[in-house]
Formats: sequence, structure tokens, C-alpha cells
Amino acid sequence: MRIRTILLASTLAAGAVVAATGQPAAASVCRASYTDPYLYSGTFVEANGELFCTNPLDPRDGTPLRVTIQRSNNGSTGWSSVAQGIGLVDYLCTGVTPHYFRLAEKPSVVVNLACT
Repeated sequence: MRIRTILLASTLAAGAVVAATGQPAAASVCRASYTDPYLYSGTFVEANGELFCTNPLDPRDGTPLRVTIQRSNNGSTGWSSVAQGIGLVDYLCTGVTPHYFRLAEKPSVVVNLACT
């Protein structure tokens, strides 16, 4: 009898939540979201990555992701990782020669940046 009472109470509580909101909670869909590398303050190449969820109340929403900035002299070959981390990542530029940058997590987007 005690198990039935607990089950009945749980069922009533779940029904109250549905009644209060008008509908059961929908499943949240989350995906990786990255900025393209950009020049910050003339001397840093910066990028960030986080989990973006359709439900902002999802506890995973905004979770920082691994980000790896890569650099190349010609934009098509010779990519080398120059900075990596979780969430926001900075790379201190050297020289004024323009270089090509991309994220290892988003290799199809290449930007050409010149540090000052």
C-alpha cells in the first residue's frame, strides 16, 4: 500500500506541473556555437565557444567548449595550432604581417587578420 501511495503522489505532482504550465516541458536541443576568430585590441586574436540550447533554462546552456585557434601563412596549408583552451581563447599576435586564422572546430571558416 505504501508504494501505491508514493506512486499516486508522484503521478499527481506530475499532473500538477502539466496543469500549471499547460503543456509538458519540451526537450531542449543543444548545439556547439563558436565565434569566428577576430582581432581584439590590435594585438590578440580571440575566439570563443559554448553550448547553445533552445531552452535557456537548460543547465547545459552556456557550457564552455574546447576552442583551438590555428594559423597559416597562406590560408590553405601549413595550419598550426597557436592557442587552445576552454571557452574564451586568446592568441598574442607577433609582427604586422597578415596571417590566416581558423578554428580547428570550424575549419571551413578562414579569416585574414593583421596584428598591429
